[in-house]
Amino acid sequence: MQEILINNFSEMCAPSDAVNNVAIKNKWCLIPYETGECSGIMLSSFNEEPEDITISLNLKGFYKIYIALLMYDSNIVNIKLSNDECFYKIATHGQGWGADEIEEAFWRVADMTENNIVISRKRIAYGTNSNIAWIRLVPMTEQEVSAYRSYYSKQENKRLYATDDIHNKLFLERI
Repeated sequence: MQEILINNFSEMCAPSDAVNNVAIKNKWCLIPYETGECSGIMLSSFNEEPEDITISLNLKGFYKIYIALLMYDSNIVNIKLSNDECFYKIATHGQGWGADEIEEAFWRVADMTENNIVISRKRIAYGTNSNIAWIRLVPMTEQEVSAYRSYYSKQENKRLYATDDIHNKLFLERI
């Protein structure tokens, strides 16, 4: 199995009418980019709530998943796998508006068999944007999968962490 790099969102998003090549209210916008290492078409949304996007991959087996975001303040993305119950909120700690850097970070390990990636802007604070440059999936070896399953099957390795400072929606809308 080879590494998969999703860096052209114009070919992968469903429904296809949820994306456009220009910025339109409540649509995802496709923006070309180029780095020293690769080029592609970024998935972006500017302070709107477009329809959720699904990326169908038809993969089998375990993968390490990495997400690359444009690095500036207020870049927030909700992302999950189709069999997850809720979204993961991924945010950058960028360098202010106008930053032109893309940073890749590890998101998670997952069995991608019968699983798709879902990207959303729903329930994200007003005044923020979402910009995903690429998603990279690295297949895991049998030894890595075995070690992963062994570690997370132990009760002492299970953690639950949650926080809610109620600062986004309530504060911004002055409820």
